[in-house]
Amino acid sequence: MNRPSRPGKPHPTVAWRSRLRKASHDAAHHPEAESGTEAIPDLPGVFRGRATVVSDESQMTQMLEALQAAGTFAFDTEFIGEASYRPQTCLVQIATSDAVWLVDPIAGFDIEPVFRLVADPNIRTLVHAGEQDLDQVYRLTGTIPANVFDTQIAAGFASLSYPASLAKLVLELSGVKLHKGFTFTDWTLRPLSNAQLRYAADDVRYLPLVASRLDEQLREAGRDGWVNQECQARCDALRDACDPNLAWQRVRGVGSLEARGVNVLKELVLWRDAAAREADVPPRTMVKDECLVDLSKRPPKTMDQLKNVKHLPRPVIEQHANAILEAARRGVTVPVGRTKDEEGEEQGLSDKFRIDAVWAKIQSVCFAFGLDPAVVGSRQDAGDLLRAHDAGRSIHDNALLVGWRSRAIGDAIKEALDSVN
Repeated sequence: MNRPSRPGKPHPTVAWRSRLRKASHDAAHHPEAESGTEAIPDLPGVFRGRATVVSDESQMTQMLEALQAAGTFAFDTEFIGEASYRPQTCLVQIATSDAVWLVDPIAGFDIEPVFRLVADPNIRTLVHAGEQDLDQVYRLTGTIPANVFDTQIAAGFASLSYPASLAKLVLELSGVKLHKGFTFTDWTLRPLSNAQLRYAADDVRYLPLVASRLDEQLREAGRDGWVNQECQARCDALRDACDPNLAWQRVRGVGSLEARGVNVLKELVLWRDAAAREADVPPRTMVKDECLVDLSKRPPKTMDQLKNVKHLPRPVIEQHANAILEAARRGVTVPVGRTKDEEGEEQGLSDKFRIDAVWAKIQSVCFAFGLDPAVVGSRQDAGDLLRAHDAGRSIHDNALLVGWRSRAIGDAIKEALDSVN
């Protein structure tokens, strides 16, 4: 059931998720859910009162003034991403040690002033796994978020697992077990129950405490600067993540394509993005990545060939056949160069062994530093590094040697490269 909708009819996946979200919303209004919220523990930096649901401009102004005065705040959003080209922001959660606020854009409140505070380098914003939330900030304001402290990233520098969920990190650092029953609720529906409001508030309530305890550990270890660099680098990467011309790099399966297929994929991804924007559906809902990869491996030239492409939805063919064929034609005519993978693939067991050896050395140094290797890089990065070294190319722009990583593991990388030559 991968067929996108005809005009006026929701995509089956969207309809299925909508039913699940509606069921969760209804369950949140059951008396048992309303009575199941536990007392908020007395912990430093944790506001124990009820969240303020911002309902007028006066409250909004007071909240913004309080955040500016505090100089730091926790930030999260509840959104639904499967029903539209851009995720729909349904609720914004804000917390300091002295208050928790919930801002409701569904009720018509302008959330841009809040998002501009997230982009203010003079104010520290606390998030957990905040990439998608910060993406919304960048898209709405056009400004890259600054002075962001992501507790999920920071945990990876503090002898804790990365990536860890908020619930696990809060439990580890505060002993509090969060209720996670409404992760997949329908945040577009109103009214929200007390249980939903409590769930949303708890997503930010404990972040000031978590950040404070991570700060202490990081300063003692001398890694607070590394965390700040990594968090800002992730924010800066939002520019590329929002660039349609670079979206092909994030297509699942792109690594299986030869150079000509990559050229075709680039054109097809640009077509898909434009078509999805016009239809107001997520690009991957219109056509799955796997289907684009298949089209790129065997670019169709005729309508009959297009109709035989597996998993390409019939309504998409009916509405966009000419555009797809033209995109494939453009990709085929682009001069072919070599892809990064073709410049140095793993040729055999010896290559695999050498890459494993380099990556094992990097991992051992990371553990000694109290770094989770996953926050540093990946085996793929180690493979790229070794192939560049073998080919006599510069390795200084490799992901494992950029910024703080060079200081953390640069010497270990040089030793590892020497040992496998």
